[in-house]
Amino acid sequence: MAAGNSPDARWSALRGYDAVLAELPVLLVLFDDADPRIRTRIAYLLAWFPEAAATTLPLFLARTAREDDPVVAATALVAAGLIGTAAQAADLAPYLSADEPLVRWAAATALVRLTNHQQDAVEPRLLDRAVAELTTVADSPVPTRVTDYNEGDFHGHIERSPHSLPTGAPQAALAACLPRIERDRDGHRTRTALNELFRTPLPDPLPDYASLPVWQRQLLRALAEQHYPWIARWVAATL
Repeated sequence: MAAGNSPDARWSALRGYDAVLAELPVLLVLFDDADPRIRTRIAYLLAWFPEAAATTLPLFLARTAREDDPVVAATALVAAGLIGTAAQAADLAPYLSADEPLVRWAAATALVRLTNHQQDAVEPRLLDRAVAELTTVADSPVPTRVTDYNEGDFHGHIERSPHSLPTGAPQAALAACLPRIERDRDGHRTRTALNELFRTPLPDPLPDYASLPVWQRQLLRALAEQHYPWIARWVAATL
């Protein structure tokens, strides 16, 4: 402040953002670095600069097409979903059939994320395939290697992605994610799960536990027993 800088942290964050944005042309060459860790980091970095999409989006797609490291490919695919539009859906669709599960997850995530953009809609059958893939992956263990999105919380990222869907998050995918989510810092995820799985208005009289759908019973049991680590931490933090 004595040097004339703003006390608002957002001011310094924006200056840092603009400084990196100015250096992006120099950083693009790292997309072809021999080290897959460098390629992963540059793909992740470029995902947060939609201003550069005209340049970086073709790079994401080209990198994925020739990439042999699944983490690099998955990071680039999710990045394409973050900065792209529905016009890229046809380019992403083939990766729903990839041999590598992490790449299939990334393609499905990217297609679902494209629905955040209002310019065009992803073709419904393709979006259904993406949702089905996310539901399958949600009910599977965490892959050996994951991307850095959502701080590496793989199932937490799956839980967040479908909320942009016009029909709402599919309950089967949401319920499958709950046992495997690693953290819930402020209880937001717990509240979201309750709102999604117990949509209002609730019936009157309330149904018996035994007559509830499996995903509602699963969440109620988890809350009652604090079975999932993220629920236990949330309960401990709020009591």
